[in-house]
Amino acid sequence: MSASIPHDRVRGDLVKLAPVLLAALEQTRSSACITTADLAAPGPTIVYVNPAYCAMTGRAPEEVIGSSPRLMQGPLTDRKVLDRLRRNLTDGEPFSGETVNYRADGTPFLISWSIDPVRTPNGEITHFVATQQDVTTQVRAHNLIQATQVLDQVLTTALDSTSDRRTTRQMFLDAIVDGSARIVPFGRVTAVLIDDDDRTQTVSGPSEADDGVTLRVEFSQPASKSRGWILIHGLTANEHDFVDTDGIERYGERVATVCGS
Repeated sequence: MSASIPHDRVRGDLVKLAPVLLAALEQTRSSACITTADLAAPGPTIVYVNPAYCAMTGRAPEEVIGSSPRLMQGPLTDRKVLDRLRRNLTDGEPFSGETVNYRADGTPFLISWSIDPVRTPNGEITHFVATQQDVTTQVRAHNLIQATQVLDQVLTTALDSTSDRRTTRQMFLDAIVDGSARIVPFGRVTAVLIDDDDRTQTVSGPSEADDGVTLRVEFSQPASKSRGWILIHGLTANEHDFVDTDGIERYGERVATVCGS
């Protein structure tokens, strides 16, 4: 059985490793931010950020050190996530979550981050260390895959079904609404399908647009004489700016392909 290493020796080794630990923080591709542990207003302040943080946020160290980490928050930052963050830190517990944050130029992005308390040997929390990652691309790709899978599953079901044409169309439109909501988690979705063969129009979702900005994505399949559109309405200007327009347009292309199946 191996003997345990004396505590003093461990601490001595860590002191010697301090330059290495700092170099690791400076060179890692993961964004890192260290703040004070003051939870009373005005809250924690930033004492250190690494180059990856600066690259992700577009902010230089001198712009953020001494400031609140809230400087990354904005209109689409999820208040419920922040409330959970506050509860965890108050209880001395670690935190992990996702929400929308903002770069220095105002560009929104989806962040996944974790925060851990830093404690003294006697258990006192002196700082919090946060590691952060921009997951916008990954999450959007995942949402598009999920939306497409829902659509393909309904197509498979429809092909195997003995349901009449009207019922099949309604199933298809309901799936379009479901998939669109996965890609654009804001506003409300309406899908419209027009069949020029029998001059029918089928609608899924609210028939009247809400106040706000409306995004329209059209799809058509000349071979099957089917056409339609997806309406995402009731968007705020901030939500519209953050919409994955490329993803919803690619989804519309997939819808058009399924129309011709």
